[in-house]
Amino acid sequence: MKKQDDDRFIPKELSWLAFNQRVLQEARNPRVPLVERLRFLGIASSNMDEFFRVKVASLKRLTRLGAKAIKLVGHDPAVVLEQVRQRVLELNQEYDEVFQGVLEDLGRAGIQLVGHEGLNSDQADFVREHFRRHVRSELSPMLLGRRGRLVELDERKVYLAVRVLEGPRGRVRHGLIDLPANLPRFLVLPGVGRQRNVILLDDIVRLMLPEVFALFQPERTEAWAFKITRDAELDVEDDLALSYSAKLAASLKKRAHGATVRFLYDAAMPKGLLDLLVIKLGISRRDALLPGGRIHKRSDFLSFPQMGGRRLHYPPSLVTHHRDLPADGSLLAAIRRRDMLLHVPYNPFSQFVDLLREAALDPKVTAIRMTLYRVARTSDVVRALVSARRNGKQVTAVVELQARFNEQDNLRWAEKLRDEGVDVVFGVPGLKVHSKLLLIERSEGKERRLYAGVGTGNFNEDTAAVFEDMLLLTADLRITREVAQLFAYFHKTYLQVQFNHLLVSPWTARERLEKLIKQESARAAAGQRARIDIKMNNLADHRLIDRLYAAAAAGVTLRLNVRGMLALKPDGYRLDNRIQAMAVIDRYLEHSRVIRIDHPKKPQFYLGSGDMLPRNLDRRVEVFAPVYDPGICAYLGQVMNLYWEDQGSARKYDDQQSNLRRHPTGDGPRVQTEIARLNQALHSRQEATK
Repeated sequence: MKKQDDDRFIPKELSWLAFNQRVLQEARNPRVPLVERLRFLGIASSNMDEFFRVKVASLKRLTRLGAKAIKLVGHDPAVVLEQVRQRVLELNQEYDEVFQGVLEDLGRAGIQLVGHEGLNSDQADFVREHFRRHVRSELSPMLLGRRGRLVELDERKVYLAVRVLEGPRGRVRHGLIDLPANLPRFLVLPGVGRQRNVILLDDIVRLMLPEVFALFQPERTEAWAFKITRDAELDVEDDLALSYSAKLAASLKKRAHGATVRFLYDAAMPKGLLDLLVIKLGISRRDALLPGGRIHKRSDFLSFPQMGGRRLHYPPSLVTHHRDLPADGSLLAAIRRRDMLLHVPYNPFSQFVDLLREAALDPKVTAIRMTLYRVARTSDVVRALVSARRNGKQVTAVVELQARFNEQDNLRWAEKLRDEGVDVVFGVPGLKVHSKLLLIERSEGKERRLYAGVGTGNFNEDTAAVFEDMLLLTADLRITREVAQLFAYFHKTYLQVQFNHLLVSPWTARERLEKLIKQESARAAAGQRARIDIKMNNLADHRLIDRLYAAAAAGVTLRLNVRGMLALKPDGYRLDNRIQAMAVIDRYLEHSRVIRIDHPKKPQFYLGSGDMLPRNLDRRVEVFAPVYDPGICAYLGQVMNLYWEDQGSARKYDDQQSNLRRHPTGDGPRVQTEIARLNQALHSRQEATK
């Protein structure tokens, strides 16, 4: 591939790192409540873990393909890997600076994270008692000899590499302790005046190391933290004798022994001990070694103890019930009258659960069909499906077993649903079912009426509280018939499918999107106003980006609101500022996918489940639904415009990925607050929730 081809696109891995830097910016932002800043640090840490498990691991596999890899992804993966390594080192340093600043601010607010050496005598006694009652029995210390490999370590855990100076002979021993993942990472200590002190489990163990290794009569003990990250790719073997679920279960066991793609260690660890661990763990590539701070797995700060009063936390969010979905009447009847849009978390996800519960009880409902990708740990959605089956309905659940990192949970849910008599379908061979679909069949007189839901996010009560998503509920035959066709295909994958209204990957979505872009280009070339607004999580499909570049050159105005990865270079074709690109990082994770073709008289809107990535367009079942209801179109138009009016949380994209704010001071209206106010104005019933 020619070098100029590479220059048209930003490697998506580097764009992803720019996204995580935006998360760090919120952790640094003094306008964000203090404990919430700590949680943004937890999010950034969790993101980085997944980045190495998936994207860095993929890059390392691609390096083995040589020139073929450059043709596949448009960049030399070896070059990108080195760029990623340098950028990660820079971000790690930035992370440590932000983390230290947040800890200092917490200290000034009366909350102190203390180490084992900073305890007073009463606190030390409290920690010793806690250790002996709750921690000691959970530890499994190991001695490190010079010979033999270590057993496979668990990437979900933090480990302490221990050095023990044995007395009286002065012999040095090395050991290893894993911090128990089933214990809380934080312990709140007895207060000193108004000061609240918190200690990490790491430092509880450090304090008690002389007791753990008492056999050796230690004169001194020291410990340094480290953490490993493994390749998360699943290799589902083609064994005809096994069911798909059995193949996946076997593959999940292999994931625990995947190649180490990151060894993150305390930079203060002595070189001799580091070299010993590298040998014992069989780490062959030195590029997997990344020095870090004293504390690892900072994703645990997402569960930092609730303390410090309201001023340190976000205020309760105002959730507004959709006024046209009655609390004391039939939701199905309301949807029959007109289409509805739930916009969570501004509207409560519980209204969708109420719809499922109504369908489960309604004697005229004959069947319920749903796709399940990720569900809550205690799922009211699943309970409603079970209730429907117990009430004699035909219930189908299309469960995607390869929902990354949720595979084990989905196996468990599939087994539970099957035990209840639910017809469980394990997706489509060769395609991941990522679409978010609901279909309800109801006998009304002599006809069968269909009700459908097409969503942008998972049917998951847990994530609905923190993810911004949309769910279109409709009885429009143009949509419901095509959703029904998809569910028939999930059962019988040899069926021919045809979609005239829905944009469905891998059949029609790419072709229809390219056609829509081409039509706008023709309008612009004819001197007419032409604009395309896209709200996505990720936009990194090179073929579609080329179509967008061509549209901008033809005179189409592009407004791209992309939360995560953007491989397009906004500056490259900024003819009269025709390409504008920005991202929003705020209290809720922006997750909805919306496309607006901005015809002056009648804008077209589509919302759905897929990003603009090759996998979503070519290797997954994704669905975008057209929005036909004028009222919903008007609402979506207001929402899309509000993003571009944001002066507090939006960053602009440029080719240098500098993440500058669109509004220099960042102290103006924030879009998520404005959307909440818009919903208050549109709907009457309200409730305050945490």
